[in-house]
Amino acid sequence: MKKIFKKLLSECSSNLKTCRSVSLLTWLLVCFFGMGSWVAINGIWAELPILLVTQPECYQLAAVLSVTIQLANVGPLVYTIAKVIWSSCRYKVIYLEIVGVYTIIGIGLVSTVLMSFFWSKTAYIGGENYSVVLIILAFFLALVDCTSSVIFIPFMKHFPAIYLSSLYIGEGLSGVIPSALALVQGSVNNSVHCKPGHENYPGINILGIRYSPQVYFLLLAFIVLLCGLSFTGLLVVKRKKKRTLDINAISSTTTSDDEDDDDNKSDRLMINCSSDEDCLIKEKEEEEEINEEEKEPKERDDNGQDDQREERRVKRFKIEKPKCHESRSFLSQLILISWKQRTPLICTILLGFITNGSLNSISAYAFGHYGNSVLHLALILGLLASPIGSFVYSLVSCRSRMVVVVFTSAVAILSLYIMVNSMLRSDSVVAGTTGSVIIIIVNVILSGLSSYTKVTVSVILHSDRTSSDIALFLNGICNQIGSLLGAILFFCLVYYTSIFIQQ
Repeated sequence: MKKIFKKLLSECSSNLKTCRSVSLLTWLLVCFFGMGSWVAINGIWAELPILLVTQPECYQLAAVLSVTIQLANVGPLVYTIAKVIWSSCRYKVIYLEIVGVYTIIGIGLVSTVLMSFFWSKTAYIGGENYSVVLIILAFFLALVDCTSSVIFIPFMKHFPAIYLSSLYIGEGLSGVIPSALALVQGSVNNSVHCKPGHENYPGINILGIRYSPQVYFLLLAFIVLLCGLSFTGLLVVKRKKKRTLDINAISSTTTSDDEDDDDNKSDRLMINCSSDEDCLIKEKEEEEEINEEEKEPKERDDNGQDDQREERRVKRFKIEKPKCHESRSFLSQLILISWKQRTPLICTILLGFITNGSLNSISAYAFGHYGNSVLHLALILGLLASPIGSFVYSLVSCRSRMVVVVFTSAVAILSLYIMVNSMLRSDSVVAGTTGSVIIIIVNVILSGLSSYTKVTVSVILHSDRTSSDIALFLNGICNQIGSLLGAILFFCLVYYTSIFIQQ
């Protein structure tokens, strides 16, 4: 136990030393950039307690939104195909990343503004009333957030690994800020109940909230705009950093060339000299030759030593360029790295299946047993726990694959408790304050632990220097695959079985 405690202390001290060398401006820009990754969808989940009692789908709306969000994985699929084509044409991937980021931010900004004005509009399809506008706009918002998983994280390969925790803190804040806004907005009165198939928005006074969802979604649109501005700032920082590195590399190359010339000169003198007097004579002769060369036209220098120095610089830069996987295609690299990093990628699929797919679909049934206030509090505290887990990693870091497996198993066990609660009837659930406290604590621990594990997996994949960009890209793909499988499975269970019943 003492060894583990000492190791944690040493990790904390080393991480604090590393944090001192981090640029605060870059750290904040990365954090604001990460805030736009899932702010729209997290905003919908934070507003879910109000949407459940105002939309005609009632508790089934959670499963509908969950599967709608996962169907938006067509975005990552399109980006993957575009990346394969782009790489085959031997263009720089950074250009595709820039275009992709600005595209999804633009779609997210427009969709969020439209959501603020038309979120309550419904339409009859096949004789039944549905939240058509809400579901369609949720699809486009999910298209933005799902695609961000395969663009934002790979973009971080242009920055040191320490900034990955900042990105995940920002991603966690994309749940904290909507949660804070929802807390200020207030919870729905327990006396308000949903009527399936009917429009149920009676106004903010009857619901007991402080401001309408329209104001709420406009505030989310401002966060999406801030994400786009932060990305522009990161591009400026990256460009300035590249120029600084180029200048330092050229100056160091010139200095090393001059030192090599001086060393070669001294070596020639030592080899040809047999005594001190001979060395003095040879040295004078060398100086006379140099003076004569300086008197000659500059063309000789241009065709002589300058050409040699230029060749050295070119060779030097060629050596410094990574030659990893140049002979392999993009698809073959995906297959190779998938097998090499199979353990963390499988854990990513399981985490996506649990946190983004299954629990989102049944959260209303699991927490709704205890009333609207507990449902509201459980969802918001769960979103708040996510950035805390990412922040803890910046203090106590870990790169052990075994820790990833253990934490993933713990998340699975905690999720089973929530799933069992969602399937039980009212008279079978742990009643009163005790049951409410237990399920809220379980949900908070699950959210924080899953967030910590996701950061650990990303850092492990980022440490693979030979192919960190493709490994991080696969991480985003695996997260969306797990989320899609969980959402489809539990959508079918909610809609076509009687396992989950609204109380």
